[in-house]
Amino acid sequence: MAAHEVFFSRINALPEVTGGVYPGYAPQSASLPYVVFHRVDDMTTRTMAGSCGLSEATYQVNVLAENADAAFTVSEAIREDLDGLQGVTVSGINVRRVSLKNERDSSILFNSSQDETYEVQMDFQIFYLKSATP
Repeated sequence: MAAHEVFFSRINALPEVTGGVYPGYAPQSASLPYVVFHRVDDMTTRTMAGSCGLSEATYQVNVLAENADAAFTVSEAIREDLDGLQGVTVSGINVRRVSLKNERDSSILFNSSQDETYEVQMDFQIFYLKSATP
């Protein structure tokens, strides 16, 4: 099981995210505000005996909204839910710890016929067990 299930299920449950949660990319028909996330990297911890099952991954979570206030509202809800999450099992994944590593914001003009969209990008680090044994 992949750690993306943790991000999808936790973010999808937040009432502030009304336009949907999408792994990879959002469809053009997505309503604002919505969230897109993807895995940046995923490293498995190894010992002399091989993999111990513990993985460390970085996920980028992008919040897109009609203005800065809406983007900040959604990103704050995500930060409060995920930053510091530990010791829980989500979708069968044993989460050891999730931490917010970095956050940045920008505005995007997708095409000339569309209004500007505001974006907040957040990078989260997650330590999780890939296997059932610690």
